[in-house]
Amino acid sequence: MSAGLSAEQLKLRRRKKGIRLCLLVSESNSCRSAYRFLKAFLMPSLDELHLVTAVTSEKGRASALARQREVLEVEVMDCAQYHVVVKEEDYTLFESLGRYITTTVRPHIIFMASTNLCTSSAPGTNGSMSSRIVVPAARGGTGPGGSTSAGQQMLRRTPTMSRNGAPTTSSSGSSLAPISTTTTLSSTVSLGTLGSSCLALRLLPELRCAPVLLAKYNSKGPWLAATAASASTATQLTPAITSTLFPQSRPPSAAVSRSSSMRPSASGGGSLSSGGGSVMSSSSSLSSPSMGWPMRVMIDLQPNSRHVLEWLFEQFTPGHDHLFLTVSQAFDGQHNVKPSAQRLLTAFGVQAAVNSFEADKSVLAGPVNKSLPQAVMESEPDVLVLQTPRCRGVPSNIVELLYTAKTSFLVWPPDYTPSP
Repeated sequence: MSAGLSAEQLKLRRRKKGIRLCLLVSESNSCRSAYRFLKAFLMPSLDELHLVTAVTSEKGRASALARQREVLEVEVMDCAQYHVVVKEEDYTLFESLGRYITTTVRPHIIFMASTNLCTSSAPGTNGSMSSRIVVPAARGGTGPGGSTSAGQQMLRRTPTMSRNGAPTTSSSGSSLAPISTTTTLSSTVSLGTLGSSCLALRLLPELRCAPVLLAKYNSKGPWLAATAASASTATQLTPAITSTLFPQSRPPSAAVSRSSSMRPSASGGGSLSSGGGSVMSSSSSLSSPSMGWPMRVMIDLQPNSRHVLEWLFEQFTPGHDHLFLTVSQAFDGQHNVKPSAQRLLTAFGVQAAVNSFEADKSVLAGPVNKSLPQAVMESEPDVLVLQTPRCRGVPSNIVELLYTAKTSFLVWPPDYTPSP
């Protein structure tokens, strides 16, 4: 039996060769969060680094290529590939970008950041907003609607989670503060209006060829705050926000800082750019167990989560990074733990132990959009793994969770299975 476990352990730990990373860059300070997460995933086997910019016409190609070369550090330019996606006639810009990434880039993971998703309530609403959530669907329609509240969350029975000595952090640092946009929201703005202006929510339905790590600057996890503090060479980005996706009107950006400790095959970036500002490098690679705090990863388990955990075991460091296994809606009408929930925790807890990952296990009451924000507040993970359902657009409960949980997300597309 032990020999079988060892073989399984070796199989799950084997790193893919030639991992392809894709980083989408906006013009806010939160982009540096996505870049730091990207650096945590970098391994010596990396040999494909793709920079992608979407433009509406060929007129934007030259400035897009110039922008891509700005965000890259000189040490890694030799291993980078540059892509400019021109909007196709019969598709939106988002659809064109998604189609190109799926058919041409074919990444193993996509990195992006969002400032809008860090807005828990719209300006001028004094914390109150409409409970109606409407999300754009993949082809200009609307996602599944629903009347849900973006307010209080519910967690009925959750064991206290160990923090393993990691420091509690109330903020990810002033260097990651959001840049104000030029959009003025009325006092009657709804989350639906706010959601329709969020590029991340419009992009996610088109990015289903690989997991998407969606970085949020207001993450309470200690790892991101620690890496932000270590990025002593980072320079403030140009505080320019425009209302389009196109780099033609890009103002002059800050110079990219250089880091002598970067491995030649282990860094880089990409761009979905409307201009303004460069992604800055941190002072060192974060992929080694000896570099800084462990990554804290929470995953809300589903019956089909096995392949998700296998992927996590490949990307994170056994014996160093920490898992939080949760099951939402785990209680029956008599407030007893459902046997199915207990079986999920037991089975996947064993899978984590076999792969040398320490894991805390918790059962949660209520749906994901109510229970997980509270669990995130208490355990402060750096990343929340979210398996999305098979549907058009982004479901309203997922939208609410993306807004209210103060952490970054690893969004797992429906029906996605990593290549062997």
